[in-house]
Amino acid sequence: MRSLLHTVTLDCRPSFVISTASSVGVLGRAHYSSTTEPEWTPTRQYASKSSEIQAQRYATDPKFRAQTQAYMRARYQKNKEEMKARYEENKEERLVYMRKYLKKHPEKAQTTWHRYRSTPNFDQRYNAPRRARYASDHHLRQMSGLRQWVRNNPDWVPGLSWPTHRPIWSDKALHYCIGCKHTRPLKLWWQDKKTDEFMCHPCFTSDWSRALPLDYEDKVFGSKRRTPSRSANESKYDP
Repeated sequence: MRSLLHTVTLDCRPSFVISTASSVGVLGRAHYSSTTEPEWTPTRQYASKSSEIQAQRYATDPKFRAQTQAYMRARYQKNKEEMKARYEENKEERLVYMRKYLKKHPEKAQTTWHRYRSTPNFDQRYNAPRRARYASDHHLRQMSGLRQWVRNNPDWVPGLSWPTHRPIWSDKALHYCIGCKHTRPLKLWWQDKKTDEFMCHPCFTSDWSRALPLDYEDKVFGSKRRTPSRSANESKYDP
């Protein structure tokens, strides 16, 4: 989901992201068909008639399009360090903005996802690398297994005791992570027993010595060890 938000952001950037000159910005965000045909039908509503004329020219005039692209590339090379710095500075604010936008316009997320799915070799480009990483990264498998275990067993997991933290599972609570220094809404947080400060799941599990509850320190997720003593309404596998 996080990568999807980043992709949608390219089409719907909030005002604090560095923009190009107004005419170029309109052209960069316009939906157009790169064609030399004089006929052109706008597919969106433009802020002004001049913006629509510029977009039409960009779509139908190869020379003007090449000049505009060259200008945008040169401007990026000149200001890329400043743009990257401001991008990082406003990353969290931008994500909050995009979550609100997608909640208000869910069709935008669906359109972006369908565009992803329709790209050639989608599985090879997006899913295969993730499967390969999951298969080769033992820590990632254990981290994912712990998260699923906490999520799937809300009745008895809170009764267990962790060395330093306690798991807090809820409907996307907004907290500040003292590990990565980010504030974001997440379903799973780990709260320090002494200071009540929060850590996100990746930061908490970066030190695996504290990740497992007491009496389960040797647990390896994925081993599928059955626990005959558990009743039918409890997890059929040892946590």
